[in-house]
Amino acid sequence: MKVGRTALAGLVLAWAAPVGADGRKAAPDKFEKAAAAAFAQAISADDRGDREAAYRFYETAYQLVPAPETAFNMGELDERSGNVGRAIENYTRYLALAPKGADRKDVEARLARLRTGSVAVDVFTMSPTVDLADAYVLVDGAVVLRPGAVRRTDPTTARRSWDLPMTRGTHTVDILTPLTAAHGTAEVTEGTRPTMQFTAPARVDGAAFVSIGADGLDLRWKNQAVSAGRFAAPPGKHRLKVDDATFECAPHTLEVRSDGSVTYLFVTTTEGTRYSGGPKRCRNLVFREQRLVFKP
Repeated sequence: MKVGRTALAGLVLAWAAPVGADGRKAAPDKFEKAAAAAFAQAISADDRGDREAAYRFYETAYQLVPAPETAFNMGELDERSGNVGRAIENYTRYLALAPKGADRKDVEARLARLRTGSVAVDVFTMSPTVDLADAYVLVDGAVVLRPGAVRRTDPTTARRSWDLPMTRGTHTVDILTPLTAAHGTAEVTEGTRPTMQFTAPARVDGAAFVSIGADGLDLRWKNQAVSAGRFAAPPGKHRLKVDDATFECAPHTLEVRSDGSVTYLFVTTTEGTRYSGGPKRCRNLVFREQRLVFKP
């Protein structure tokens, strides 16, 4: 007997599959053929790292049959990709479709974690020079999205964006692609939904990037200011001069490799702002250095 869409939705509502070892749910036992095919394509795309394609296939499967497994996997994919607002939407949809699911408490805990202590900042670009599919996104020196992260795309405006979870306060946001880079600051306050628009030149070469997360700091390499951007340095170890306002700090050694990666350095302080009663010396500085590897 052929099962219609409405009946199938009721069937999967009662028997939502458990979460597998990979963090996702398997397709329902009984699934409309086209929906099952789209679901399988989503899993395959996710496995090979194409999260944007995976999300599109999940959307197709969900439009054909609104199964809770599909809603959960969309939320889980969004959570991994940093799309907080959409993850909340999809997990909430899952709970509505599977109100008696065995993992309800776990999903409710995920929702609480996503909603507490962070705000979804809409980070977007309309610049054709910024290829978000190949981008690293870093917030305060930590990688929050890697190349291949799912992004929203508006085909009519060419607006491409992510929702990035950030706690209230001021945050430094950097975007690096194989060809260019962008830098900005996000001011996150209670009761707002901040937006950040990024633009970038068509090409910014260089295997090193320095980002500053505190006022008053200045880094120089061979008398060239490198305090907020990408620059070309040959492979090897390079001495960076570090100043905190008028105070000279200990230099920092930056290592650049010859393998096509970008050495990313984020510098901040543990002692607050310089221009509101800071100490009369170089503050205690924190250097976070990492390699960003792009696929050839």
